[in-house]
Amino acid sequence: STLFPYTTLFRSIAGWARDTTGLDRKEFESCVSKELTSGQVDQDVALGDELGVNSTPTVFLNGEPVDSPSADKLRALIARMPGARQ
Repeated sequence: STLFPYTTLFRSIAGWARDTTGLDRKEFESCVSKELTSGQVDQDVALGDELGVNSTPTVFLNGEPVDSPSADKLRALIARMPGARQ
């Protein structure tokens, strides 16, 4: 499910953009306002819902979510995967 409405999300993104040095604000606003962008966000949210994502960042390894994905934990999990170099 969506954590908060898109309008809140885009308002917070607009605030971030306002405070970001070197960002082409017109290009940014054009991108955010495009239907294509909105459609991609909808697809990403639907995929996240399907996969059970409820927070960010969420890390998956071979299609499985990784709890508390520290760098050391990821290295250890990858090292135990079939075909991993030892």
